[in-house]
Amino acid sequence: MINKTFPGTIDEAKLAKKPKNVFEINLNHDVCLEGAKAIGCSTVNIGAGDLREGKQHLVMGLMWQVIKACLMYQISQSMDLQRLADADETIEKVPPEQILLRWFNYHLKNAGHSHRAVTNFSEDIAVCHSTHSTLLSLLTHSLTRLSLSL
Repeated sequence: MINKTFPGTIDEAKLAKKPKNVFEINLNHDVCLEGAKAIGCSTVNIGAGDLREGKQHLVMGLMWQVIKACLMYQISQSMDLQRLADADETIEKVPPEQILLRWFNYHLKNAGHSHRAVTNFSEDIAVCHSTHSTLLSLLTHSLTRLSLSL
């Protein structure tokens, strides 16, 4: 996922394609953690052993950071982010999660759902299936266009 959005971030030559032991598995995880850190993810208190053991809260937290970094990059490549800023602010001062929310609401409005606004990616998405479907549709369309351009 990281190399699809940020080509060359992870040196795939360092990865064991078919790891044969715990050492090679941990080495693969270390290389991937280095890649995640290179794109701005916080990898404090998470190591290869945590990934190997599948510590759910750490794996999910890291995956959310990777997804957020990839989405932010894709959004920044596909549109003028300043369009998402309020009149009295610059987009550089807006936190990434807020940019994602504004991006989602911008697309909801353009898709004819201006009566809805998402304020978070947990409760708001969970209680509204049609909003969730719209998000998935928008993301699928965006990711398909990105894949075709790679």
